[in-house]
Amino acid sequence: ISRVLNNSPIPSDDIREHVQSVIKRLNYVPQRPGRKRRGTRPRKNVNPTRTIGLLLAPHIYPNFSAGDLYYASLLNGIYQWVGHFDYNLMVGTHDEGNVLPSFVAKNQFDGLIIDDKIPAATQQMLMERMPVVFIDSSPRKVGSSSVRPNFETAVTDILTYLWSLEHRDIAMFIS
Repeated sequence: ISRVLNNSPIPSDDIREHVQSVIKRLNYVPQRPGRKRRGTRPRKNVNPTRTIGLLLAPHIYPNFSAGDLYYASLLNGIYQWVGHFDYNLMVGTHDEGNVLPSFVAKNQFDGLIIDDKIPAATQQMLMERMPVVFIDSSPRKVGSSSVRPNFETAVTDILTYLWSLEHRDIAMFIS
């Protein structure tokens, strides 16, 4: 398998075809050196890329282009904190046709920020490959890290602002 992956001339064409078909069927992507191996504790990355990936479900992207302030402020906050620690940020969406998103398979990250709308099987595969933090959601898997907005403070701020404008008939619709 290693010789096929490294384009060695040694394997026969039949073996090469068989290995490549299994790789495609399993959606296998080789891990870069220094990443954790299945069944072991994560090792400290000896060659950090200083890049964090932000992987979102595809339905969220239209919210950015539509000027949705919530998602714009969320992205801005992530960008500022990543930059504060001198990391780069790459943003992509989950390709629903693949278990392992091509955005992740083609790039090397020190960690990944994902939303909970990504399928559970993909979440598990990502957590086996690198550190993952869930954003704006509660993770399905116990022991996963997550960052959520403080909705109580946000609602209090909104109501205080509306009250200061002397609005007294206030309704809130939650989808």
